[in-house]
Amino acid sequence: MKPTPPTKNYYYRLLIAVLGLASLFVSTALFPAAKTTPWVALFIVFFVAFLANFPLDLLSSEITLVQVVTLGGGLLYGPVTVAWAVAFGLLLGNLNRQLHSENRSRKPLLTGAWWLDTGFSVGLNIIPLLIVLPILGWVDGIAADPQAIKQVWTVALVPALAFAGLHGVLFMLGFSLRRRRQTYDILQRDLVSLAIVEFLPLPLVFLSIEVSPFIGARAITAMGGLLAIIAVLMSSMSTARSAHERR
Repeated sequence: MKPTPPTKNYYYRLLIAVLGLASLFVSTALFPAAKTTPWVALFIVFFVAFLANFPLDLLSSEITLVQVVTLGGGLLYGPVTVAWAVAFGLLLGNLNRQLHSENRSRKPLLTGAWWLDTGFSVGLNIIPLLIVLPILGWVDGIAADPQAIKQVWTVALVPALAFAGLHGVLFMLGFSLRRRRQTYDILQRDLVSLAIVEFLPLPLVFLSIEVSPFIGARAITAMGGLLAIIAVLMSSMSTARSAHERR
């Protein structure tokens, strides 16, 4: 049998993975990383790795709440430092999922498909971060200038909406390139849920920015903790729904 040729979705996911990696190195060269205490970056790595293990099933694919930590961390501590933390967090989180997968004993640990999925997840989250925030002049993070907190709605609203919108578009493009039956039904069913995942957590991001001058780095810790609880609950409901639909 002839091998199945790569699909458009495969090339798209590969493109996002490559662009994500390229944007990470280019941004690191162009913009100096903001001065951040190492344990803040470690907390971001931890929360991202945790959230990566509790995905939601939307548009016949998986999406997590990692983008919320990515956006909140980027606004607080600058896009470059947070992009590296997100990349390492997703690498560790996906590795943990692979180690504990049901069919782990029947396949190699790190396959080409695993690297592609991980690279796509990284690119999906850091491309909006490294494009939107620097274009809008958000290079250092608001923690470097606490006085800007007073203007949080005017300063942070536009990059937050642009980030969420671009992240959602990149995710939906992957869905549009997959040829599946009942595509319209799936889109109609999950589009509202996708909008909720992308935009509903934004007030939590703004709240973290508001309280950061008073509690410092504990703001990102509190946001990550709340997101962890939300992710566990939403992932459980998503798993139950998927199991019900397969019956």
